[in-house]
Amino acid sequence: MNIALVDDSTMVRANLTSVLTRLPGVHVVGHAASEDEAVDMINLKLPDLVLMDISLQKGTGLEALRRIRLAGNPSQVWMLTNHNGAQYRKLGSELGAEGFFDKSIELEELVAEIKKTFIQYM
Repeated sequence: MNIALVDDSTMVRANLTSVLTRLPGVHVVGHAASEDEAVDMINLKLPDLVLMDISLQKGTGLEALRRIRLAGNPSQVWMLTNHNGAQYRKLGSELGAEGFFDKSIELEELVAEIKKTFIQYM
């Protein structure tokens, strides 16, 4: 499965890449730090899954999500953020996000969900 990572932190992207590429069949196919980079990369690579932060260097992950959905992109998008408020979950869901994880405390849950959702079928 192909995963794209969208986060404004180089360190977070590197750590996630390290964790995810240890999973069988997982390939990280792109990184982005800003809204425009994310939209361009996701629409070009068409990953199976996008892990997207809400806060980006320029723009927001929620706006990037809106833009890729308007383009008809079928990639699953899971919001991976420190913004844990219910309003962010609701807005993300309304925009088409299929998952929402707190990156500061739910990394194990994220990996377990990737295994359950994608890897069991490989």
